[in-house]
Amino acid sequence: MEPTNKKNGTSRRQNIFKIAAMIAISLLLVWFLLSRISLDDAANVMSKINLFYVVLAFAFFIVVYLFRALRFYFLLNKEVKMKELIFIVFVHNMINTIMPARTGELSYIYILKRYKIPLEERIATLITARIFDFITISCFFFVSVLFLRDMPDIVAGIFWAIALCLAAFIILLGALLYYGDSFKRIMDKFVKKLRLDRFKFAVRLQNITEDTISSFETIRSRKVIVKTSFLSVMIWISSAVLFYFYLKVFRLELEVFEIILLVCVAVLLPLLPFYALGGFGTTEAVLTLFFVAFGIAEAVAIAVSFGIHIVALIFTIITGSVSSLKLGLRRRGGK
Repeated sequence: MEPTNKKNGTSRRQNIFKIAAMIAISLLLVWFLLSRISLDDAANVMSKINLFYVVLAFAFFIVVYLFRALRFYFLLNKEVKMKELIFIVFVHNMINTIMPARTGELSYIYILKRYKIPLEERIATLITARIFDFITISCFFFVSVLFLRDMPDIVAGIFWAIALCLAAFIILLGALLYYGDSFKRIMDKFVKKLRLDRFKFAVRLQNITEDTISSFETIRSRKVIVKTSFLSVMIWISSAVLFYFYLKVFRLELEVFEIILLVCVAVLLPLLPFYALGGFGTTEAVLTLFFVAFGIAEAVAIAVSFGIHIVALIFTIITGSVSSLKLGLRRRGGK
């Protein structure tokens, strides 16, 4: 009993340390960025906000999540009403945005529990949606790198290396989709023969592979694959348009492929181990780096990065809070 309590205590201290470290990094990044601009610079950028594009951005924000809800509608085989799924994806997005390292993904699995969806199906549909997101984003990243101009050689080399790794991973996912069972048998034999099951990483890799193969069982139907692929493309095209409107809110102009690249990078940010609550600091730092690389003045880049993040967070909190109330009222009303 004592060793277990000791282990739990150590784990708790590690979690507290991780959270404290993330908050510290976040605050440090926010302080560093704000120290690089004056109040006049920030006021000048904020005074140019275009309210017309704020409205358009909010409309497209809703469009993005309508497509997400529709994708889950088909993945869940229409077992949950579309109206309910719209509220669920807004709540899921709010929790996912606020929580660090995408731990908010669990909210989707938790909320669907009330609809009597089996746990395996909840996990499988979420993994499937994320796999299709990854494939779509990888394709968009590859295309944007292909058409971006005037990049330093070292930056272009890094981008191409990332693109090739993503392409290899997509091929692996395709193999798992069509030859998953055979792949699993070969992998199990390989792990057993080399006695790799003694190592945590090997066991974890086996579990991830099994979960991925299981999730693909839900989309073996060609119709589901086509619908999920189409909706995933529409989600990320809409996301690129949404980011364009965010830029227009602050009267900023970028090329199409620069916008696509930024969308691809932004969606991967929550995977960073030091991504803090709400993504403050991390998001602004990365956006600023790319804006400056694309020729935007540093002061403007920093101010716009904070502005875009705050606008997106406001949209997220509004839609998530309203959806939470709707789901809560429906639950109390027994609907």
